[in-house]
Amino acid sequence: MCAPWSPGQTITVGDHDGQIVEQAVRDLALAWSKAPIALELTGPAGGTWLIGSGEPKAVIRADTLHYMRALAGRDPDVALELVSGAESALAAARRARILF
Repeated sequence: MCAPWSPGQTITVGDHDGQIVEQAVRDLALAWSKAPIALELTGPAGGTWLIGSGEPKAVIRADTLHYMRALAGRDPDVALELVSGAESALAAARRARILF
């Protein structure tokens, strides 16, 4: 999902991309040390995941491709939507990084 990309370019998403997103989100969940959140990724290869242990303190929604780029350190200003819960969760989700 992270080929050379520019805004407006059409991205084709295959079944394997869903597996890559799932692994990236699992890695994020393993490294997560903040209050638990529900992460809703929209668009192709999206889904909903619990990040952290326990009852989520916030629900955060983002575009799948844009959030994967943010997790890789390529989009520090990713658009995140706080659907419900603690405002502090947005900052934690925005700062999160994983290697993939």
